[in-house]
Amino acid sequence: MHAFDGTPFTDDDFATEYDGTRALEVEDFEIRVLDLARVIASKTAAARPKDLAVLEQLRAALAARAATE
Repeated sequence: MHAFDGTPFTDDDFATEYDGTRALEVEDFEIRVLDLARVIASKTAAARPKDLAVLEQLRAALAARAATE
């Protein structure tokens, strides 16, 4: 697997992102979820049409969450 600039991901890259996740319980499973800001950064960097199509909504969700904190 490669980063958006074509360089290979390293174990350190994964560990850094994993450290920024939080655990959610869904039924009997624990899932790890990236912070919304990181999802936005990832989708911005990927710049695929399907990613760009949701950026406005994700940014609005992030702003709405920030306004309530």
